[in-house]
Amino acid sequence: MAAYSFTLTLLTSGGSVTGPTVVSGDTITLTVALSGNTGDATPSNPSGCVAYTVPLNTATPGAITTFSGSSYSVTYSYTDANTTVYSRTITGTVSGTPPTDTTPDVFTFTDVTNAALSTLQTSNLITISGMSTGASATVTVSGGTYSKNGGAYTSSAGTAVNGDTFRVQHTSSANFITATNTTLTVGGVSDTFTSTTQDFAGATYYVDANVEDESEPGIAFLILTIGGTGVGNPKLLNAGDRVGFRYVSNPGGATVSASLFDATHWTDTSLLTLTTSYQYKYAKAGIPVDIVDSVNVAASKSGYSTDTVTTSFMGASLQPDRSISLDESTYEISGTATSHTITISETAPNTNSAITEYRVRDSVTTHESRTGPGSLTITDVPSNDGFPKTYTIEARITIANGGSGLFSFVTFYDVIATTAATPNDPTISNYGFAIYDHNGIAITSFDGGHSTLRELFVSSVTTLSNTGTTDINTGLSGITTSNCVIMVEGISASGAESAIEVSATFVGTSPVYVRLARVVLSGQSVKVTVSQYSGDTIGAPDSYGFQIFNGNSTTVIDENSVVYGVKEIIALNPALSTQTLYQNAETYFLYVELTQGTYPASGGLPIPAISSSKSVYLMPPTLLGQKHLDGSYKTVLCYIPAGGAISGNYNLAMLVSSDNATPSYFGGVASSYGTRIFNGAGSLIWDSGWRQAIVNNIIPANQFTLGVTQLGTYDVSTGFDGVVGSSIGGSVPYPDVPYGMQSYSQVKSITGLNDMDPANTYLAGSSLSGYVSYYAGFWRDGESNTEGYAGGGRHRPGIRINSFNSADITMYRFSGGSQPPTDDEAADRDPKSYHPEGSYILFRVV
Repeated sequence: MAAYSFTLTLLTSGGSVTGPTVVSGDTITLTVALSGNTGDATPSNPSGCVAYTVPLNTATPGAITTFSGSSYSVTYSYTDANTTVYSRTITGTVSGTPPTDTTPDVFTFTDVTNAALSTLQTSNLITISGMSTGASATVTVSGGTYSKNGGAYTSSAGTAVNGDTFRVQHTSSANFITATNTTLTVGGVSDTFTSTTQDFAGATYYVDANVEDESEPGIAFLILTIGGTGVGNPKLLNAGDRVGFRYVSNPGGATVSASLFDATHWTDTSLLTLTTSYQYKYAKAGIPVDIVDSVNVAASKSGYSTDTVTTSFMGASLQPDRSISLDESTYEISGTATSHTITISETAPNTNSAITEYRVRDSVTTHESRTGPGSLTITDVPSNDGFPKTYTIEARITIANGGSGLFSFVTFYDVIATTAATPNDPTISNYGFAIYDHNGIAITSFDGGHSTLRELFVSSVTTLSNTGTTDINTGLSGITTSNCVIMVEGISASGAESAIEVSATFVGTSPVYVRLARVVLSGQSVKVTVSQYSGDTIGAPDSYGFQIFNGNSTTVIDENSVVYGVKEIIALNPALSTQTLYQNAETYFLYVELTQGTYPASGGLPIPAISSSKSVYLMPPTLLGQKHLDGSYKTVLCYIPAGGAISGNYNLAMLVSSDNATPSYFGGVASSYGTRIFNGAGSLIWDSGWRQAIVNNIIPANQFTLGVTQLGTYDVSTGFDGVVGSSIGGSVPYPDVPYGMQSYSQVKSITGLNDMDPANTYLAGSSLSGYVSYYAGFWRDGESNTEGYAGGGRHRPGIRINSFNSADITMYRFSGGSQPPTDDEAADRDPKSYHPEGSYILFRVV
């Protein structure tokens, strides 16, 4: 059917004009033209058509329509304000056959709700009608397929005539409460078949991502962590379960995504770009119980390194018994052992225990396994003696027994092999300073962060106050805790010298003072030594001469240095007549007698340092005030954790300053090779042939408190003093659990340290003081009518080397608590105890 446009110009003389030839069903859009006039032109005498009034000079669609017969005509006229009549007649021919009607009647599909996920959905049957007899219409489909007259389903275009029947089909959504649409179009008439999936009814797990922007000189990186119920051991999924992913914190605007969704586990495997709202993935039916899908969660940002973590999922199955315990958490073996044995015990009854298989793994290798609890020998030992090696225990139930057949983590344990210290094995890098002997063997190096200890300032004898602090003027500037340490010698009334426990720190800037804490007894005198371990010698009179730098380009020796070296190394062995051992349940107290005349009091305070071939907690040894008849130092007290052999595992090094005593040489005598440094007065201050004490690390002992409340209560800001106090206080009876009143140490891990190892690293303390004590608790057993005191504890600063660059700091419980002055103070903190102060000095002795 066509629509023709025609303009009819009215005239006072009337007349006629020929219009377009039309067929039935066509229309004429008519414009009646009469310049300078407005109003309507009216039709009259229509023949073979229907005509309508039209406004002048305006195209009017459908003005002439419904044509019939063989011709049509109609006259339009208009009378103006002056009663002048304008008119004109349009005539035309009606010819041809009316067009075929290919537009069917409207049809309707019935929508489906509560459809199952990812299932085939088929519509109701519709029948085509309303077209001309024999007429054919084009058929198309979108979003699915159609079937014509019961035939095969197709998505290709086709045709339809009256009486044809159609159905459409599609697969429902893989997501809950989601619509899927299929539209069928026949001859321009369309309807849409919609299926909407059911609401969620399974279990839900959540994965929450957190992203942090970090940067260091030359590098920017992202730190991504994930948490939530969808993180941890592989989550067990049933059909229809879902996992929601989002990020919780992402202040830098990184792109966070989840990907690698396995098609065997999920209804949809596409990548998710995470937002603050949960986006869900849904579990398929029939997920394999023996295949873990590790989903990647990644954070990326331009200019930053990408960080990726994973979380795992698998099909639900029978779970192994993970409620087990081991007979030890750390197993100690000899350095020659080739295996170790563990015992696995069930901590609670579990029906799956007997069918649970346990295996042992390290970071690389899978070792032996067994089914059910019991002993297990593993033919593997640590490769590095002295360092603990960590093993994990994993568990599974085989597929044959109804499990997944996959191992999952249960617990871990450590194995330590004892070691012997090597006589010399310094770290060598591409930087710093290294000295070799004539055989080409490296004897000394100053790697990155390594240094020497140099005597800088020695005070005169000063009497301390018992009411306040005492300041000693060094006369120097530039001294800080980042380059110097303090050592305090106690001077008795008779002039005897010894190391004492008194807190000391630096105050002021120009000059710097050493501030000493108050003491309890009056008349206590001290002599203070400040030793430098980093940078050019402070207060040096000149800036020329010889300097040695380490790998960090920091001065470790210059022409003004007074260097500490090793006088001797003493192997600790209680069987020797010069060593006396006392002990309690926690600690060995080994008194080591020094050779008379070796360390005269006039030669300054020597520094004792201890090492162990085992990675255990060590406390710095103490130089006691006992003297030989000639006035030289006599005794060093070593604190050693109880348990295990002392002989062959511990050594004591004695360090001396080069201006007061000469350190020992390798081989016992000075070599004709090497390097020697003399000061401006011609005195030898360093010799490469000496047994060196290379400073690896200096670590503040007080890692637990924020405030400084020495000789008072524990830190008021945090409540921490390095010790967890007893759980029972006062005289409240607590029968049968005296050990429940024991105090325990807190531990802080220190990482990023300079290279070291247990067998070759020695521990000393610089002005190291402080102990924390909790009184014993009071207990009473009503059944046997007995009572007494037990528990509590006394704690001293201790350190354990964990790896080449990490250590744990603790207040080591070296004995039980003392009896309280009154019953009301049972299990309370001893008010005389105070925080650890000073520094741990870790030397490598070569």
